[in-house]
Amino acid sequence: NIVNGAAGASWMFRDRGGRMIEAGESEVKSALDIFVKDLDIVYSEAKTLKSPIPIATSALQQFISGQGIGLGKKDDSQLVKVYENVTGVKVGQVGGPKIGGDEVGDFWCLEDGREEEILEVGMEPRHKVVINNEYVRALRVAFPSKDTTLAHRHAEDSLYFFLVE
Repeated sequence: NIVNGAAGASWMFRDRGGRMIEAGESEVKSALDIFVKDLDIVYSEAKTLKSPIPIATSALQQFISGQGIGLGKKDDSQLVKVYENVTGVKVGQVGGPKIGGDEVGDFWCLEDGREEEILEVGMEPRHKVVINNEYVRALRVAFPSKDTTLAHRHAEDSLYFFLVE
């Protein structure tokens, strides 16, 4: 509300900003994949013209990062998850997480007294998404023996195969 009433206001901020802070995923109004396609066209033309476009290039890289974590078919407002993943801070989190809750963003209280945030499985820092499309999400994960993983929740029905060395 503060930005929308100030000089930083824009149609894009008013439209996407609200969807970024809403709980859950927004209805897909503009898929992130479309931004990658369009910004890639802009980048290619600028390259042909030998014209630097540092802000658009940076934006393209962020959208590609979003594709890398499986957001390509999601609403472009979900790009905020790239920043949440990097910073560990959930945008729009009000009132703090719920201790003892069972949803992504809540905290589990572990036997040793530590509290650990529940993450969506693809956001677990040691789970590296290597392939993500409409058919498969492949994660690369390596754990030393006797290691404990972070608390995570599967947002969708999942089938996992584990290869052991």
